[in-house]
Amino acid sequence: MFPSLDANISIQLMKIVELHHVRLLIAISDYRQSLQFQVLNEEKQNIQLEVIRGGRRIETSIFDLVVGDVVPLKIGDQVPADGILISGHSLAIDESSMTGEAKIVHKDQKAPFLMSGCKVADGYGTMLVSI
Repeated sequence: MFPSLDANISIQLMKIVELHHVRLLIAISDYRQSLQFQVLNEEKQNIQLEVIRGGRRIETSIFDLVVGDVVPLKIGDQVPADGILISGHSLAIDESSMTGEAKIVHKDQKAPFLMSGCKVADGYGTMLVSI
């Protein structure tokens, strides 16, 4: 009567070990996927852009911008850093990512401040990186 009890305990222990093994494999797989996503996300955020630095045009990463860089902007561009509009024509910025309001703001010499992360909705311009 008792030997069958030992067999049941052995079967239950094997099921528990197998269940934990499956959970461990799932956790490892999820961790690897999150690392891959993180790498891809970092690559996506590493935008390359053309700037004027020291009077010369160079291509640089958005992460390597410095105060004083001059950045040309056109429709569809993301404002790469906080800055001041130097010149432009009909420059309109979508500041919804910063303010939460779906409102296009026209930029000119009276309202020259540009915020990082906003999108150029219309026009073109040149900005001076300030921060």
